[in-house]
Amino acid sequence: MKKRAISRLTALILALTLLCTLCILCPGCEQSGPAPERSAAPEPESSAQPAEPGPAGEPDTLQVLIDVEFSSPFVTPLAEGMGNRLVDNLKLSGGKIGEVEFAYLPKEGADREAALTRMRTEIMSGQGPDLFICGCTNPQAEEEPLFRFPAQAMENQLFLPLDEYFASAQFTEYEKLLPMAMEAGRNQEGQQLVPLAFTLPVTVFRKEEVQHQHSQTMTWAQQLEGDAAMQLSAVPNPSNCLYRSMPFLALADYETESLCFTQEELGSCLETLHRLPYEQEKLEVPEHFTTGLCVNFINLPDANVTYYDSSHHGSLRADDVFTMVPAYSSQGGYGAYTTSFAAINRNTDKPEEAFLLLDYLLSLDGARSELYGRLLDKVGMPVHMDLGGMGGAVAMVAGGAWWMSDENYQEYCSLRDNIAAMRFSTPLERHITQALWDIDSIEWKRSQGEKTDSEEKIIANAYRTMKMELGES
Repeated sequence: MKKRAISRLTALILALTLLCTLCILCPGCEQSGPAPERSAAPEPESSAQPAEPGPAGEPDTLQVLIDVEFSSPFVTPLAEGMGNRLVDNLKLSGGKIGEVEFAYLPKEGADREAALTRMRTEIMSGQGPDLFICGCTNPQAEEEPLFRFPAQAMENQLFLPLDEYFASAQFTEYEKLLPMAMEAGRNQEGQQLVPLAFTLPVTVFRKEEVQHQHSQTMTWAQQLEGDAAMQLSAVPNPSNCLYRSMPFLALADYETESLCFTQEELGSCLETLHRLPYEQEKLEVPEHFTTGLCVNFINLPDANVTYYDSSHHGSLRADDVFTMVPAYSSQGGYGAYTTSFAAINRNTDKPEEAFLLLDYLLSLDGARSELYGRLLDKVGMPVHMDLGGMGGAVAMVAGGAWWMSDENYQEYCSLRDNIAAMRFSTPLERHITQALWDIDSIEWKRSQGEKTDSEEKIIANAYRTMKMELGES
């Protein structure tokens, strides 16, 4: 009797085990009913902080971070809706894209510092936005960019290689993008950083008074030995040009994390940049103006204005035909600076959608959009080589469109196409600018009874700081 009871108990346990197994394996045993409805996505077009990624397992939006305002020397805030209008135009052009959410980092102050720390933490943990549209270091401002050394971030494999995507692009004609700019965003894995805007310091004269053939071999020393116009152009007016590192075609080797110049070479460069402006005052040169190359650096051909003020630039007018003279480097040729770029997060789960938006932004229509115009405002020129002339007007933040006359557009194209090297603007630029400011102010500070470091110590400190920052990048 006892044995039979044990047998019945064993059979009962086996039956219950079989029943539980069937419940687990059978789909019909799952809880039925509609899935929880997802709440409406926020609209942070003017938000100061990046949107948080959506809950895991749910279909979320394409996250786009735009961080360019901090690098602009002018207060021209991004207008609400620019991103959404770009997406709408993308859809009208046949692009199929889902919901897109744009977010922005604060422009300055403690809020920006906190947002940068939070965003960098997210990125290093494998999260962050799907698409980045970022400004580079402004060498005359204190605000830090999200990616201080973009080329180093590329080597650290933070961004998605894009060659395969460009090969099947729906909108972009890759060959229409400035090759020298694109090369700066490539490594052994292919294109990862996509430069959007660039600049370089130029001095502008009337062509009838000054002629110059852009060269990829002329050196800074040869320029300084030239006529008065060339000597003047070798050291552009610092109040109108952000960059003071023109004598160096490259500042850093990111593979070896080393500077491309010695402390002695830095000292010689800064000494010359400090001394020459005083000597330039004695030069007799034709009317001119100095500027960083950017959209609207020449007024519209029909604008009835002179440049700056008559005491400096006389009767130069918008309808003049110009000669644009760059500042050459010690190595030969002249360099340019990338002021903004785009990249796709290597960890995105929406690479196709992220590239589609970038693809449209790089097209002729996208590059003429108001959002792209904001990336260029007072900062740079577009990398699309069909823009800038009468047939390729660029949107301006203040409204309307900007272009150059045929003659000036051809001069600009010659200047652009003969660039010998291009690099991303980094904090290294700021240290060179600051060192020159400190040297320039020594005499004045001492006249006010202030203590100052010697020129040699300023140069040594700048060089040491640059080496240290590069090593920590």
